[in-house]
Amino acid sequence: QNRTTIEELHKLLIAKDFTTIDTIIHIQCETTQFSYIVSKLKPFFNSFNPTSIERCGKFKTKTDTPLKANNLHKNKVHNPKEKEDIDKIINQLQ
Repeated sequence: QNRTTIEELHKLLIAKDFTTIDTIIHIQCETTQFSYIVSKLKPFFNSFNPTSIERCGKFKTKTDTPLKANNLHKNKVHNPKEKEDIDKIINQLQ
């Protein structure tokens, strides 16, 4: 079940301040995958890092738990599941 649209995610990612956006982003992948995505996208978006993700409270896990910076840091891996697919998608965005 998708609870977040691509448009909602994009709007949040390009915002100068996450707190000005009312959208909640529901992450439907593993934390290791999302941590990898954050590290890859961080250079392209304003304040897109584990600390700002936690502080804004706009990102939730599959179980509706707010994402914490510590969870993203401790789940950082260089080879998450479906890495090749994630890399292809990110390369298409550039």
